[in-house]
Amino acid sequence: MLSGWDEPLAVAVGAGPGIDPSEVSDLLATLTDASLVERTDDDPPRYRMLATIREYALERLDALGEREATAARHARALLALTEDAPPYVPQSRRGGWFQRVDRERANADAALDWASEKGERMILARLAAALWPYWSEYRLGVAGRRWLDVCLTAASGLPDETRATLLTGACTLEVNHGDHVAAIHHANEALALWRRLDDHRGQALVIQQLAWIAAGSGDMAGSIANCEALLECWQAAGEPRGVATALSELGTALMIAGQFDAALPYLRRGQEVVEPTGDPLGIARARHDLGLHALLRFDAATALAYFHDVVDRLSAERPNFLLAASQLYLATSLCLTGQLDEAEASYADLLRLHERTADRLQQVLAILGHAAVAHRRGQPDRAAWLCGVASALNRDAGITLMPSIQAFYERETQLVIDQIGPAAFAAAFARGAAVPASEALAAVRRSSGE
Repeated sequence: MLSGWDEPLAVAVGAGPGIDPSEVSDLLATLTDASLVERTDDDPPRYRMLATIREYALERLDALGEREATAARHARALLALTEDAPPYVPQSRRGGWFQRVDRERANADAALDWASEKGERMILARLAAALWPYWSEYRLGVAGRRWLDVCLTAASGLPDETRATLLTGACTLEVNHGDHVAAIHHANEALALWRRLDDHRGQALVIQQLAWIAAGSGDMAGSIANCEALLECWQAAGEPRGVATALSELGTALMIAGQFDAALPYLRRGQEVVEPTGDPLGIARARHDLGLHALLRFDAATALAYFHDVVDRLSAERPNFLLAASQLYLATSLCLTGQLDEAEASYADLLRLHERTADRLQQVLAILGHAAVAHRRGQPDRAAWLCGVASALNRDAGITLMPSIQAFYERETQLVIDQIGPAAFAAAFARGAAVPASEALAAVRRSSGE
């Protein structure tokens, strides 16, 4: 087992021919006393062994003809772990499941590799279907998309529910990366399957992605309609955290469309629904949306208070998709309140993060954040150049900024034009727009002196 293991995993894998599950704990203690296995101080405790000992153990398994059977038990143990989770609601707790999967990430990757190499299509598909929420929330979409693509390429004969789950995961990760063409294809097939299965939760997960696809293409009426359908699905599923998510999504869609007064009641109602659940991630999401509402109305002081609180709450939980978005809006609030050093450092951190996650939209927004800092530092030429770089990256990715985000950008752009003049702005913007998309992030780092 890679990168260590805990006792339940040791029991699941180690119990085999001649070894009863009840004996594994004593065997671990014996190996630890002999310094062949190291027990860590984690809670719960984990075990690990040196690479040389592991190689010797594998040689012994080969000699006994037990290596393949042990690898199969390992894969099935990881399958049981990954499938042992409460039903998924985006941006909510899963009873410690995310944290345990994260601790066993290397073992999960090994199980995926083994299932792929051995042609164990069902094990591979079930592993990927169970893992996609982890890949989404922990920003591991590049690896996740690869596995989901492998499974969907050879998906004939899979049960409808497994295929629908794989398609739902694929469209979610594709939306995270701004690949809306692929996402629409997978979402439509997934939604048809979930409807055939009469599964409201599955429908909700897909409709949420369709709402974001519509918003990303500027179809705010379509986005709002999808959010209304999303609310109906979560209500039919009887999941309060899902209802709170849908209310937040509907409020956010209205807000992005510039309908701030219409949005606020939904955002407040979402907060009222999620508070009694005690779910810290859902509560953070509700406060995040209220902070965004304040930010887009240029109430930077109120937004700053919300986002400081949200980032603190989310940082105490676990890595998740919402944390990165909240950090972006916190940086923007810092920028608008004149805390430029902190804002610039945050934008730089976010740019590095999203270079790893391949999230083009977030890369564009972080670059525009650098531009906002630059013109407030009295560097309008650099700000205009950064706007051009962001425009080229945006164009290459086929991203359409949502209406309220576009309005925010246009306001900031006008401030730069007022500083530098239209002709100078256009010249600097053109220089930035000429930077190839493949070189954009490196160019921004160089311009920042990194």
